[in-house]
Amino acid sequence: DATSVISGGSFGLQEDAAGYFRMLAQTATSLGLPEALYTDLHAIFVKDPNKPPTLEEQLAGRRSLTQVGRALDELSIRWIGARSAPAKGRVERGWGTLQDRFTSELRRAGVATLEEANELFGWYVPRYNRRFAVPAADPVPAWRAWPSPLPPEAVFCFEYPRRVDADGTVAWDGRALQLPQRADG
Repeated sequence: DATSVISGGSFGLQEDAAGYFRMLAQTATSLGLPEALYTDLHAIFVKDPNKPPTLEEQLAGRRSLTQVGRALDELSIRWIGARSAPAKGRVERGWGTLQDRFTSELRRAGVATLEEANELFGWYVPRYNRRFAVPAADPVPAWRAWPSPLPPEAVFCFEYPRRVDADGTVAWDGRALQLPQRADG
């Protein structure tokens, strides 16, 4: 087997937490869970990655987690943020090469919509991997099976802790939402 350079999936409209959740759920479903993600220092992974840790974070021995960081932590997926110029360059060169090549493919195919781009991407990924994949040093796959009876979407989602007030309401976005009464209450 060869190590895939990129995995399949679809493009969203922007690079945000929802897009990362979608990509991670697709990857978990099709391949399994990676041991680690090697990325740039995007704030999607760690709050204020370029600032020194707060005293609270130092005492806890870990940085405050974002929504994506919490999901990775929950699944024991290590996040490796590229911290040196050469490391950042490797990440950016890889994406730059992919984006440059795929942009040319989009133009040649006359693609005009996001749906058409996603369809072309489904064809392009296997071709790209056949050309640029590198044989794995260890033939045993590094992907781990999904560890839970829950679907990936139950982990790759937004979680907002809230306190239920005595009157059965929860504060959300400046409003009080009434929770239904429990049958056993």
